[in-house]
Amino acid sequence: MLRSAHAERRDPRSAGARGHKQSLIYFPRGEADRDEADAFLLCPASQLRYRIQQGMPVMLVDEATPLTMPAVEALLARARQLDLAVGDASATR
Repeated sequence: MLRSAHAERRDPRSAGARGHKQSLIYFPRGEADRDEADAFLLCPASQLRYRIQQGMPVMLVDEATPLTMPAVEALLARARQLDLAVGDASATR
């Protein structure tokens, strides 16, 4: 059986994830880094980045971009610098 490079990431479709709301962080356009062209939502708990298309978030797990833990931690640090609403970051550990 092949394992994904992101196999350590919790599957947001699992029974444990379904019963709990997970905090999302909204990154406005250009705020994540200088090269970021579009706004997006970050779910630190599932390590997923959801795109926003024409002002509407695309909240489909299959279309989300998986992130590595160092990338999530960098985005969380950037969110804190920008005073964006960052929930309980301990959910990523």
